[in-house]
Amino acid sequence: MPTIREAARALRNFAPSGGAPFAEIADRAADNDICKVSFFENGKPKLSVEQSPVEDPAPRAKIAELDAGLSLDAFKAKVGELTANGSDVRGFLEPAWNAGTFKTRAKHNAVTQNRIGQFVKELKAYAQANFSGADRGNALAVANKAAFELSLRRTVFDRIETNGYWSFGHDAAFIHGKEKKLDALKKIDLEKMVSTGAMTRAEATEVEKEMSQLQNWLDAIFSNKYVYHNNRMNEMDAESSMELAIIDRSSRARVSEQKATVKTIVPKFEVLSVTEGGEKKHIYWHAKENAYYYDGTGTKVPDAVLGSGGNDRNHPSNVRAESVQNWTARRLDTANGEKVRDGFRLDWNNDQYVSDIIISWVGWAGHCDIKAIMEAWGLVMPQTADGSTNYDARSGETIQWTPDLVNEEIASMLETSNTQRSRFGAHRTDDEPDRTSFGTGRSLPLNNRPNEFKVKAVTVEVDGAPKRLTTDEIFSRKLVNDISRPNSEPVRDNPLYDAANTDSDRIAAKLGGADKIEVSSKVRLFNEQGRIVEKRSDFTIDWSDANAEPVLVDSQIQDPSNRIIWEIKLDTANKKQLFEKVQWVDDGSGNFERKVLQSFDEPIQPKQMVVTHETKLDPIQSWYGFMTEAIQEARNITFETALDGGVWNGAGVSVELTDNDGWVHFTPDGKLDWALISVDVDARYGNNAGQVLFKFDANGEVDLENSVPVKAPFDFIWMIFPSFDPTSGRENEAMQRGIVGNRGRDVQAVENACKMLQAAWHGMDTITLPNGAVQVYEKSQRAQFEADKSALEALRQVVLGADDTTAPPVTTRAELLKIPADEVKKNEKDTFTFEVMADGDVDVRLKTVEGDADLKVTGPDGFSRTSRKGGTEADEIKIENAKAGQSYTIEVDGYAAESTYSLEVMGNKPTAPTDNDVSIDQNVELAKDETFAFPSFRVDQATTLKIDMKAPDGRPNNDMDVYVAFGRAPDMSRRDGYAMRLYETGSTESATVQVPAGTEVFIMAHGYGDQNVANIRVSEA
Repeated sequence: MPTIREAARALRNFAPSGGAPFAEIADRAADNDICKVSFFENGKPKLSVEQSPVEDPAPRAKIAELDAGLSLDAFKAKVGELTANGSDVRGFLEPAWNAGTFKTRAKHNAVTQNRIGQFVKELKAYAQANFSGADRGNALAVANKAAFELSLRRTVFDRIETNGYWSFGHDAAFIHGKEKKLDALKKIDLEKMVSTGAMTRAEATEVEKEMSQLQNWLDAIFSNKYVYHNNRMNEMDAESSMELAIIDRSSRARVSEQKATVKTIVPKFEVLSVTEGGEKKHIYWHAKENAYYYDGTGTKVPDAVLGSGGNDRNHPSNVRAESVQNWTARRLDTANGEKVRDGFRLDWNNDQYVSDIIISWVGWAGHCDIKAIMEAWGLVMPQTADGSTNYDARSGETIQWTPDLVNEEIASMLETSNTQRSRFGAHRTDDEPDRTSFGTGRSLPLNNRPNEFKVKAVTVEVDGAPKRLTTDEIFSRKLVNDISRPNSEPVRDNPLYDAANTDSDRIAAKLGGADKIEVSSKVRLFNEQGRIVEKRSDFTIDWSDANAEPVLVDSQIQDPSNRIIWEIKLDTANKKQLFEKVQWVDDGSGNFERKVLQSFDEPIQPKQMVVTHETKLDPIQSWYGFMTEAIQEARNITFETALDGGVWNGAGVSVELTDNDGWVHFTPDGKLDWALISVDVDARYGNNAGQVLFKFDANGEVDLENSVPVKAPFDFIWMIFPSFDPTSGRENEAMQRGIVGNRGRDVQAVENACKMLQAAWHGMDTITLPNGAVQVYEKSQRAQFEADKSALEALRQVVLGADDTTAPPVTTRAELLKIPADEVKKNEKDTFTFEVMADGDVDVRLKTVEGDADLKVTGPDGFSRTSRKGGTEADEIKIENAKAGQSYTIEVDGYAAESTYSLEVMGNKPTAPTDNDVSIDQNVELAKDETFAFPSFRVDQATTLKIDMKAPDGRPNNDMDVYVAFGRAPDMSRRDGYAMRLYETGSTESATVQVPAGTEVFIMAHGYGDQNVANIRVSEA
């Protein structure tokens, strides 16, 4: 056995016998026939994506075969003949989907649109060359009509799935891979590796830097995007509702609320510490228990350590307090019993006070857009992929990068990127409230959110008669007539439309001439308990029949700590706005009284009333060109189909344009004037059907400026061009969050993540060498990967001073609990318990056969993990590093009326340790090219095998070879098909091979000469 110093030198200078340095594949792009993705550019980490190139499998030099000199009528007839259903040209223009020909829908769509584009271009060229004057315009109208009709079809996109909902608390995206990597790096004994010479101090510093960057990455996700139950975010009970620990960003110490602010609505925070045994130790204060705990634990600080008496912060005398500038969040250290503090108050949304009102749009809001980006571009590793294995020779940890982890790593990069570009068509209708002006220079509401002042309907005179217009009609540029009469003019001008105050996002309407205006409002106020509440009300503004009393329409909190607020009312009788500055003062009994500090009024001008609104009926020119461009380029787009729903539904499944039973309107000279078209969209999690009245110009082109939406097909459509360039200097968020360092933009964590992604996308396994360099192995080099890994691990064990003869306990995977079939009703729960039998990961899987059941697992520390997949999608929870003897509780919650399910818990189970007892002694005789396979055997403990082959004297042409492989039979045709071999000339040889614990060993003899005889012995060295 080598000495520790010898092993350290060998470990540091280890030269892999297989694979290649990562630099050889760093700039290689991966193409999945939907997108081309690369993770490095000029050797530097950079995630970039572009559309996969497309070639027509059967191009035609000319599609529209037209005789010269056709009359206008003949040209029109010929175009109709070419585009008729069933014609050869129509079949060529719209080829049937075939996976064998096109591989992906993206390529099928591209070929289809390119052919249509070529065909229409040929028609227009013919019209330009063969007609003049009015006939040319009519011929172009024929060509443009054909182009429009060819667009009336269903376009189906590739349906890609990231294997996660990634929104509304259904799963926990972006964290698992980083936690695995961080845990692995923490296991490196840096001091031992440096002191023995296996690593340099500079290499150890790089590891520390990567750990810091990974931790900052996790912090950014937790504190900005991650709440387990985002529809239950409670500022009055923040840590419990987030199930996270609030910490100071700089010191990473647990944050406590200052005692002086506990009974106010404006909390302030501090970091606490004590000195014990000459060492500074951080502690945290539990307000409800009025108790102090050591940071990261559930252990109370002894009174003797806290001290007696008090200090200026009302803490015991030995407690020191420091102010907190920036907070973040991290997972609780449940292994050490760290407590989540119920009742911990936190101003999550930074509105300067804590509120009783549940905040719904936090945490998971925003994750679904990243999912949609990846699915729209095909930037997803499919579940059928092998993934990638990384072995780190510094820690001895092996991480299996599954497709799920790979997809999360990509998502986390996109989440923190500032360099990706966005394009939107139409605008969200749930972001901004209406803004109402009465000609005073002020608007209602004074602030955008959460107060609202919405116009729901107005009554105005149209064509001499009163007409009630709903929201969509109020804020539409055109009003739609009775389209059930095809020969009538379908639209007319909207008298309320205010072009001067309309911008790209908000439509303005003049309401000064309205008879009645129906309004709903939402206003924040203080109540008699001194808390902030919301008041909602509906009322009608009728200037000729004014409200008896002024109506509360808005508020503005000025000083939350002293409960001072401005209340704004609308006095329709006197045409004024009333402003009252109010303070709610404690009357001494815990109740609060309203006192007016200041008041004034301001006249309004009803005739100048203008309302702006984010309408779902955005002008068609804002989105139609965007959508057709996406179809023409065969590039998937993303839809928000849940109007006003606040859900980014994800990548498009299909887009379909269809005529409405041929509804058209013609000009007096017979040209196409209007057509009513359905725009149906289907997205990953929803669909919607809209309608548009398309206007056509004299040449038959679609006139977007004057086309009118009748029914919204979506809230908005959008596309993001993914990229992440941490060395560019433009990744501000990553820089601010410490994911990218401040020393020349250090990107250790990002660079290593990109290396893993690059290897995984190319189907390669990797070994991280002691100096941090990465060696990559093709899948065909799996055996060599295992051999290099085993050699490195053996050296690492010697360096760390481990006893080579001591093997870890042998375990096997086994069922810890199995419920083959059961039922649970809505709002009821079934409860089960299981005990961990051996250290290791535990997998809990709930399969809903019918209905919808959800899964919750609670550990011995009281920490709960939940999975709420919809319908019959399986709920799965992994408990990492569970300890033997721990008990867990499972709850199966009924969400649907009645759900049928099965439940399975898999974990490690100890098996009785055995000696390897390896002993083979056999005479073998083989003809040329004949083989003999010894029975395979399992090595329970790590060992070194010795293979001795000895031939009898005097046998000519005796040349036998022996091959050894791990986990499968040797394949002597490939260099990576075996772990070692005896292949020198003759049949007398010997060699040793190191075998990891738990390995199944396969040995095969092969006859290379004409007469091959030998005695083969296998034993432990």
